[in-house]
Amino acid sequence: VVTALDENPEARLIVGSSMGGLAVTGALKQRSDRQIDVILMAPAFGIHRVWAQRLGPEGMGHWAASGHLSYLHAGVGKTVELPYVFFTECRDAAGLSVDQPCVVIHGRHDEVVPFEESEKLRRRSPSIRQLLASDDDHRLGSSLALMDRALSILGSSPAH
Repeated sequence: VVTALDENPEARLIVGSSMGGLAVTGALKQRSDRQIDVILMAPAFGIHRVWAQRLGPEGMGHWAASGHLSYLHAGVGKTVELPYVFFTECRDAAGLSVDQPCVVIHGRHDEVVPFEESEKLRRRSPSIRQLLASDDDHRLGSSLALMDRALSILGSSPAH
């Protein structure tokens, strides 16, 4: 993401969904002087807590010891291998804040990343203009119209 930001200095908007939202936020911490608007869709802040709860102490111990976890990724429809460092990086990034003008879209019925994680993100990120809650799940398949609303909210941003 950092490379994409560097290669596209004219870009004025970046959108990240799920893990992409976490990645965008981390990249922008490395480019804090960048004037860009942000839309985060069901950002994966706190995903490490979800994994730890679902796996339990025994499963987490196995993941740490083996160095990887086989995970059925619903978004790509296949099993992927998650290295344990992925867990630690998500854990370490969980407290990041957003410094650029931002709108967050998150489904109240998200079964992957609890909606409450976006509420926590908003509390620690004064630059979040609005948290748009939808009656949707993690994939936000019924929330496309909220993208227009997010763009409208950001329309008066200094980045434009």
